[in-house]
Amino acid sequence: MDAEPAILTRDFRPDDAECVEQLIHSTLDTCYIGAYPLEAVAFFKSHHSRDKILSDADRGYTMVLDCNGEVMGVGALVANRIVRAYVDCRFQRQGHGRRIMRDLERRAARESYDRVVLDSSTVSKDFYDHLGYKVVCEAVIEVENGKSLNYFEMTRVLSITSPHKRPDGA
Repeated sequence: MDAEPAILTRDFRPDDAECVEQLIHSTLDTCYIGAYPLEAVAFFKSHHSRDKILSDADRGYTMVLDCNGEVMGVGALVANRIVRAYVDCRFQRQGHGRRIMRDLERRAARESYDRVVLDSSTVSKDFYDHLGYKVVCEAVIEVENGKSLNYFEMTRVLSITSPHKRPDGA
C-alpha cells in the first residue's frame, strides 16, 4: 500500500515563479474555459504572469503547497489583499484551497489586519462563499474584442484577534 504523499506549506522562492505561472495558466485553461470568453482567460493569464508573481512576492507574502517537490498550490497576500489563490486541478476539492486561504488569513491577522479582501472569478465565488466571504460588489472589466470579464469584490472579517488591529488595509 502506497503512503499518502507529503504535502507541505512553504514560503515561495523566486525559482518557483515558472512553476507557479504554469500551474495558474493550466488551471485557467481547464477551469475557466467555457465560464469566460477566451479574451477574459487571456486577461487572467496576463494578470498572473511570472513578472507579476515575482512582484507580488516582493511586495507581500507568497506561499506554496509542495507535494514531493512539485508545486501544487499557491497563495499570495499583499497588505490585506489576497491576490492569488490557486490549486492544481488534480488536487482540487481535497481541502487544499481552504488550507491556502486559512494560511493567508492567519498571516493577515498576524500583520494586524481585521479583514481580508479579494477579487473572485465567477468560477471561484461559491468556494469563497463557503469560506465566509461576502460580496462587496460585482464588477466588470472590458477585455479585447468587446468581451467582458465579470468578477466579485469580496471581503471576510478575520475572527483571529490581535490587540493592535490595523483598519482595513491601512
